[in-house]
Amino acid sequence: MLRLTLPFICCLTLGCGIGALGQIRTGDDCAPGDHDCTVTGLQAPLAVGASMRPSVGAELRGSGSPSLTIWSAAPDVITVLDGRITAHREGVSALVVAMRDGTAVDFVHVWTRTPDRIELHGVSPNGDDLGELRDTVELVRGESLHILPRPYADAQHLLGDAAARWEVEPPLVDVLRDGSKGRRRLVARKPGRARLTVMSLELAQTLDLVVHP
Repeated sequence: MLRLTLPFICCLTLGCGIGALGQIRTGDDCAPGDHDCTVTGLQAPLAVGASMRPSVGAELRGSGSPSLTIWSAAPDVITVLDGRITAHREGVSALVVAMRDGTAVDFVHVWTRTPDRIELHGVSPNGDDLGELRDTVELVRGESLHILPRPYADAQHLLGDAAARWEVEPPLVDVLRDGSKGRRRLVARKPGRARLTVMSLELAQTLDLVVHP
């Protein structure tokens, strides 16, 4: 049985939605303080094998924000460790938002799905997704490009990130970490043609590169 506190709004950034008990809103699509946000549901399922760290916040009128935590109702589908959720198999689990004393505030259902491919997306220096890279990428020596692998199932983009292996053959381009778990910065070093291969979630994707002098 869920023991509820006074009504308040909290934000769990998994795609804007409303909790089953109407006490939480989920997602960064809702502007801060916008209690009239009516977009429901999650943006997408969480990819099996991938993980993400949802941000949990709250707005309680007349009081400071309470300390909140989340836990999974189906740990065989989704586990929660140190605030990070990981999908282990296809299915659905309720993520329960609770106060530190165990008092449940609300819950939201999260679906999981096995990805059938990964796509490589260009990313701006400030982190904006520039869309899928579908054709050969041409760079000038010394130029850099930020790339993020994203999991898909059919036409649907899935949530979460996972460990990936990056290879460039021949090694005309350096692959550098930029502080984001999934994203990498490619720096062109030598002129010529090369192929980038990214392997993640037991899937692989390639991208042709041309480096000009």
